[in-house]
Amino acid sequence: MVEYLRRLKAAIDYIESNLDADDLTVSNVASQVGYSAFHFHRVFSGATGESVTEYIRKRRLAEAGAKLVGAGELSIGQIATEAGFESQEAFTRAFKKMYSVTPRAYRKGERAVPIAIAQTFSIEFLEHLKGGITMEPEFCEREKELAVGVGGSFKIGDFREISKLWKEFDKRSSEIESAGSGYSLGVCMDSHPDIEVGEGDQFVYLACLPVKSLEKVPAGMHGVELPAGKYAVFTHKGSIATITQTVHYIWGTWVPKHSDILKKGPDFELYDSRFDPHSLEGEVDIYIPLA
Repeated sequence: MVEYLRRLKAAIDYIESNLDADDLTVSNVASQVGYSAFHFHRVFSGATGESVTEYIRKRRLAEAGAKLVGAGELSIGQIATEAGFESQEAFTRAFKKMYSVTPRAYRKGERAVPIAIAQTFSIEFLEHLKGGITMEPEFCEREKELAVGVGGSFKIGDFREISKLWKEFDKRSSEIESAGSGYSLGVCMDSHPDIEVGEGDQFVYLACLPVKSLEKVPAGMHGVELPAGKYAVFTHKGSIATITQTVHYIWGTWVPKHSDILKKGPDFELYDSRFDPHSLEGEVDIYIPLA
């Protein structure tokens, strides 16, 4: 199993290092790790839930999305060529199909969904893929919920800084009046009216407790409303240290395939008795809002 995972990680690392290469094919990648194309395709799709071709295409589109935002000197046509598309029109169709927004609109800031721009998997995470992530989520309806906690703005994958936020929350959580018991929430959103987004940051995150009312929010804390509605629920199992990669998997693999049912709004983590705050191990549910 260890050798199997080592080869799979090596293949993913090779793909990530050669996204701009013209000869990045299933056969080429398979030969790099000593598999036949057929066997490698089955191994890869069994572990990640998608084909090698889909993965390469998705990653090229994601990198193109990063260039649209961060490389203003490049035209959309140039970005399309670097992503391996024969024309800007073909690139636009593929980008819109995956992210429900055109490249031009995405560049202007009209983003339908966040784009995962990093996808480097550790062996530990690949083991997690085999038995940790709920590949096909459960679906549920939730009532409107209010929450209060501490928050800030972060970059994607900023695990250490978010961990610091949770430590601050632990010190101050007793200040929250009318808090519900049994679970806490980690809420992720594009923005919050009371939180300034720092330069280069990409989202706002709040460590919260559910409350009955937002009338008494302690100084330095923030209130948030989680709308009633449908949610897809993924379950992260194991160390909290791998949750950022779980989130990348959800937004980089499942969301693009289901963008037609995605609803713009806060997504959140729910930490209950299944998670041990001392060992930082256990189960965490991740809720993605649906239309």
